[in-house]
Amino acid sequence: MFPEIFSLGPFHLRTFGVTLAAAFLVGTWISLGEARRRGIDETKLVNLVLVILVASILGARGFYVAIHPAETAGDPLAFFRLWEGGLTLIGGFVAGTIAGFAYMKFANLPMGVTADTVTPAVALGIAIARVGCFRNGY
Repeated sequence: MFPEIFSLGPFHLRTFGVTLAAAFLVGTWISLGEARRRGIDETKLVNLVLVILVASILGARGFYVAIHPAETAGDPLAFFRLWEGGLTLIGGFVAGTIAGFAYMKFANLPMGVTADTVTPAVALGIAIARVGCFRNGY
């Protein structure tokens, strides 16, 4: 287990946070390359990635809070304490997917081609993020 890379006073750099950031950066890079090849607007693709990022984190935390009520009972701000841990893969995947398709519709992106463009990056991103989970002991 190696949950923390280093800490400096109140600042803690955690392995999972670094791998999650790496997952989204690598995924964005791969998706942009594929978007260029397929002729998809790169600005819209970056916006799509940002929408998926925010929705995934909110969904991952929301599902964790929903399935662990004893840990968060009586504390309405518990949802916002991401630094205390508690994210779920399925919550993030479902929320990111729904938000991603909603944004594709809103931005008039071709759904099939765009989904084909980002899917390999999503799979690789999940694999990279899971390394962070393992380093955390999960």
